[in-house]
Amino acid sequence: MLPHVERHEPGVYLLLWEGVIGRDQLLKFAQMRRALIDQYGDTQYVLIADLEQPTMREYDIRITRHAIEDPNLLAVFVLNPSLVIQTLINMLRQLTQTRIEVCSTYDEALKRAHDVLAR
Repeated sequence: MLPHVERHEPGVYLLLWEGVIGRDQLLKFAQMRRALIDQYGDTQYVLIADLEQPTMREYDIRITRHAIEDPNLLAVFVLNPSLVIQTLINMLRQLTQTRIEVCSTYDEALKRAHDVLAR
């Protein structure tokens, strides 16, 4: 299943991912995200990612880094990731300048998103 990305409010985008996370899905996500950003014209934005449900069949750290690298992306807030995804987040933090934080709830992620955008 492909990821679902939507604009929640100006500067805040939501990612819901169910099913398999693989190379093709990551590339499609990057394409969808960029198209939305271009459509709405947000010059700075954050991404709240719900990654509770996806499964990993394959993993390519370079493709993942490519999927989130954008100079206008201020931060990614990940909701309740599995232990495997938490491990991958820790690896990804070493390879990208993008701020990645884990949040327990959607409300916590949204508050952090607003804080980042207000700076």
